[in-house]
Amino acid sequence: MLKNPIILFTIWQALGISILIMALILFLIELFDGNVKNWIDGFLLTPELLIIAGVILLLSLIGYAIVAIMYGWKYMVLFEMDENGIVHNQMQKEFKKPEAMSWLTIMAGVVAGNPTTMGAGILSATKTASSSSFKNVKKLSPKRDCI
Repeated sequence: MLKNPIILFTIWQALGISILIMALILFLIELFDGNVKNWIDGFLLTPELLIIAGVILLLSLIGYAIVAIMYGWKYMVLFEMDENGIVHNQMQKEFKKPEAMSWLTIMAGVVAGNPTTMGAGILSATKTASSSSFKNVKKLSPKRDCI
């Protein structure tokens, strides 16, 4: 997970979109208050936006470290390809620890009375595979040195 931190970069992409949405909301608030010029002058240096971005960055790094430690710094997936697409199967050995964490998430949702947390826990506890369809793929380039 250290050699190929694609999971961390994917998390940062999603969180970056969240930060941009928050910046848009802050801009709209300033727009309706009539303070747009001041906000535009310090767009990337607004204390609120920097604090939010820093907190999100810190939480994502902590979360990534926790997940990486749980997986022993390796994330192994079995890929099965046919003419329709690729199925990404999580190895059974790799699924045990996250499954236990998922059940803890479900219980925390029950105790808090939060159905969203319970649902997220149920989904992560039961999903061991995902798939990618070739429906929209126009070209496939094999890497011979990886075979």
